Amino acid sequence: MLHRMYSAALSTGAALGSFISGVMSVSQSWRSFHYLCAGVVLATTVLIFFTMPETAYQRVIPETEERTTTDSKEEATNVSQVERVEEANTPPKKSFIQRMAFTRTHLTTESIWKIAFRPFPVLLLPPVLWSTISFGIGIGIFVIMGTTAATAFSQVYHFTVWQIGLVWIASIVGNLLGIPFGGWFSDWVADRATKRNGGIREPEMRLPAVSVAMIAYPGSLLLYGLGIHFKTHWIVPTLGLFVCKRIYLSYIRRKSFADLLKQSPLEVAPRLVSL
Repeated sequence: MLHRMYSAALSTGAALGSFISGVMSVSQSWRSFHYLCAGVVLATTVLIFFTMPETAYQRVIPETEERTTTDSKEEATNVSQVERVEEANTPPKKSFIQRMAFTRTHLTTESIWKIAFRPFPVLLLPPVLWSTISFGIGIGIFVIMGTTAATAFSQVYHFTVWQIGLVWIASIVGNLLGIPFGGWFSDWVADRATKRNGGIREPEMRLPAVSVAMIAYPGSLLLYGLGIHFKTHWIVPTLGLFVCKRIYLSYIRRKSFADLLKQSPLEVAPRLVSL
């Protein structure tokens, strides 16, 4: 659910900003939209500062004591058992003012260079590498569409600024329609395959749901690019925006996270700890 909300906010938010700027251009100058962006960024920064405190936790290793006990069943053989008892040493919860403090004790003794270099070896893990490539290509395509749409629709179709803003309604609707398909439909397909497999879940069980994107995602890019190149009706590239965002949010991102979780934590954790 959180992943769907993140994907929808990231993709829909960009299209929503273009739509709002287009509508504002009817009666406002371009400076007004930048003032609005500055206000939203400021409000978001204040909200993050007061609602997202530092969650890193420096665990204190508790003291232990050895206690010798004798099993009642083995009293005849005088076999002793030694159990290790950990003393409870839970620190008290910090207050809101303490969590907002700028200074605190060091959370780690590791070198900053080691911490900065640590993500790069993780890219050698196939699930992480695949997810990185999928996200990178998807975001890159969206950036290309966002930067070329204004020029293409204004020069080819002679759209005004507010009309170009209305074009992004297709992307917003596509994102909203893609939310249930990206989560519920993919889970439903995987759940059915899991039942047929005796209750054992495999990441590849999501492939039937993702296979729709094999045709629809490249097809949406062709609708957008070729539609503008051959100067077809404006609805053709607009339909490309709609299908592209719906397929991307529905299948590509969902499958990326599914692949990222393909390996068991017991397999990945030792590799990360060794770094």
